[in-house]
Amino acid sequence: MAGTSDSPGALAGVSREEAHAMEEDFHGRLKAKIASLGALFNPLDGKPYPVDPAARPVEWDEKDKVKRLLVDTGIFDRTVRKEMPSNRRARVDAGARALFTGFTPAVSVVGICLCPLAELLEKGRSAVPVGFADLSEAVRAAADRAKVFHYVGVFAPTSFSEECRQNPLREKNLLTVLIERGPGTAWTVRGAESFPSAGVESLFDLETVPEKVGRCRQAIETHKDLRLRGGLVPIADLKAALKFPDAVFDKALADVVLSSPDLQVKEFDGVKILKHSRF
Repeated sequence: MAGTSDSPGALAGVSREEAHAMEEDFHGRLKAKIASLGALFNPLDGKPYPVDPAARPVEWDEKDKVKRLLVDTGIFDRTVRKEMPSNRRARVDAGARALFTGFTPAVSVVGICLCPLAELLEKGRSAVPVGFADLSEAVRAAADRAKVFHYVGVFAPTSFSEECRQNPLREKNLLTVLIERGPGTAWTVRGAESFPSAGVESLFDLETVPEKVGRCRQAIETHKDLRLRGGLVPIADLKAALKFPDAVFDKALADVVLSSPDLQVKEFDGVKILKHSRF
């Protein structure tokens, strides 16, 4: 995804409370993103279908599995139960509505959060990545309608195994992307780059514009060529290196210049540069 790199954030593991909070954050952000869409493109028939911003997602989870694990492990603490994530899924459909046949779904966005529930429950913390068998089972259960195209985004607070990364789940009616947090406020989206339809990566990029601007601004202010007085970098080179959308970069650059008197935009021989003043 634009402006990101691989993050080691999951190496230390996450706690039950952190995994639960990340699950809630993921679904809240995805719900808001879907509501902001005007339409979803269906590769099966080449048509866009309108998205109802007021549509309520269809949701399901593994709370029953959590209850069974609690019983099996002899843990009856209600606090522990409240701390646990539930491997929640949510789906929003877009399609056509007819007078006599009602609503017919044509394309769907599905968000899935997967966590190692047993280890989180037993140890309170986990760094175990999601395995391919669990990923495949969850995706295929969610994308079970042959005539509906499914965009499936799977988020793993503890990351994914290498097998998951190397074997993207793709079928005629299915595109699966893997989503992880980091670096910073970014959300790393893997698997969308091979899909011919534009916009899939942005669909599951859950970082807000203000967060993206803030991350870009930090990257500009800490750039190695601007740390010392007299340092400079061509703005075009800086924009290309950071790989943020133009509007985000332009806003971040304007904020940097406005708030940092030592950093100034200059132009030499028709080339605009960002320069750290000498004095």
